[in-house]
Amino acid sequence: MLLSFPGLLQPLRWSFTLAQGIAPSAFVVEVAPQSSLPSAVGAVEFTAGEQPMRFERCVLDRASLRRTRSGAVVAVTLLDRRWRWGFTRITGWYNQRQPNGRLVPHRERSPRQLATRLLEALGETEFDVADLPNGFRPEVQWRGANPAVELDRLCELLGCRVVLGLNDRIALRRVGAGALLPNPGVETRETLATTPANRPQSLTVVGGPTRFQTRFRLAAVGLEPTGEIVPIDQLSYRPATGFSAEYPHWGQLPEPARGCALASLYRWYRVVSTDSPAGSPTWQIPGCDEPVNDLWQLLPLDPELQQFESPTGGVPRRRPAIVEGLYFAGGCDGRNHELSAPVTTPWELDGDRGLVRFATPVVRRTTGGEIAPAELALTTGHGVQRAEEGVPVRWELTHALDNGPGAVGTRVVVRGELSEVVLGAPATSEGEPTANRAEPETNRAELDLEATSLLSEVAAEWQARGTADVEYAGLLAISPDGAIEQVEFRVGPEGATTRASRNAEFAHSLAPHTVRRQQPRLWQLTSQ
Repeated sequence: MLLSFPGLLQPLRWSFTLAQGIAPSAFVVEVAPQSSLPSAVGAVEFTAGEQPMRFERCVLDRASLRRTRSGAVVAVTLLDRRWRWGFTRITGWYNQRQPNGRLVPHRERSPRQLATRLLEALGETEFDVADLPNGFRPEVQWRGANPAVELDRLCELLGCRVVLGLNDRIALRRVGAGALLPNPGVETRETLATTPANRPQSLTVVGGPTRFQTRFRLAAVGLEPTGEIVPIDQLSYRPATGFSAEYPHWGQLPEPARGCALASLYRWYRVVSTDSPAGSPTWQIPGCDEPVNDLWQLLPLDPELQQFESPTGGVPRRRPAIVEGLYFAGGCDGRNHELSAPVTTPWELDGDRGLVRFATPVVRRTTGGEIAPAELALTTGHGVQRAEEGVPVRWELTHALDNGPGAVGTRVVVRGELSEVVLGAPATSEGEPTANRAEPETNRAELDLEATSLLSEVAAEWQARGTADVEYAGLLAISPDGAIEQVEFRVGPEGATTRASRNAEFAHSLAPHTVRRQQPRLWQLTSQ
């Protein structure tokens, strides 16, 4: 039952509380005063239930001298090798998503592959990640991050815990899954209970902002000398006969109206509504349940579609936005292009203002041969902001838990990489005209499948379960796992005891697991 560590000569009593998590567990050893210092790093050895235990690379954390009437005692604290984990780092970006929501193929890594890389960065060589759920693909972006903190995040997301076992190996274990506490007949105290009722009724995954692809109607606008942008018929410098009769003689306008006209008339077209078959000026975004009443809810507009093109020998990229419509592109016959013809005049999208700016005027000819604004439509990608809250529309999925009548509310899991893509106006590769559809294409089914896989793993941590706290006479080889959260070995002149808890924590000298996992995360944030 004696404990040994290089340089500790006369251990009098000791205790060791082995707990789940990335923080090191501590051996607290009382020894008789000695003239030489113990080693800074070494292996701690003891025997439990006739089974030898050996924990490599423990470190001398601190020592103190206590004097009493009985004499002097030195208290030494030794930390298991997880103390080393605070001085490592890792870099990498995995499971990135394309704009269509799919994974970038060459950056895909499973959770077990991620955990393996993290553990290797921590200097671990023998470990077990087989219990880690392997279906979901979480996006991770490590920039000189601490591998232990990132490992703990990964485990928390997937309903697991980091465990150092009595075999001195690291394992990732499912929360609540593990061995029962033994009943060898040497129990000296036993406490049984149930977990409290302060648990959620459900779990909800909230994804990243939903991206839409919609066809919008454009209307001609002009620039006022004040900087305001208004429909051309409402411009302060509009001639009494209208701009059509004056085209292209705007150079006769006085300054500053002349400069505004030359810069914007028939060159600037602004989004005014979605393009519906009925032709009504409304904001009906296909696949969006949130009411849209104004352009600001859609800004900024993207310069690209949500669809991809694959250049020969190149990396797939988003296709550029499309402007098409009825316009006159020149010609002796004086005829307009068809309504679906893409505009060939160079243009750029001012996404922050929902404005299409052409390099030269784009117009159409009326049946009387006059000049009029072109009838144009823009198909592009965008988000939608909720009118009341001013936040983006996001996809979400809720999973009910069986936590009884005392459960309340929902526990939210935010996963920004799970972003819904809604193609309300898909663009074909053949160049056919785009059109808003009543039944848009969406990746919602794929997201629901991924989220269901994730929530089924997270749910384990929030299920109500019974707890046990048992103390035994002697040292028993009880190892932590996903259910056995803490094991304490205590040896002194009065004898030896082992205490273990299942689905509960008893060590008042340790902060709760939820607090212990936050401390290194805060340290990482403040060090960046």
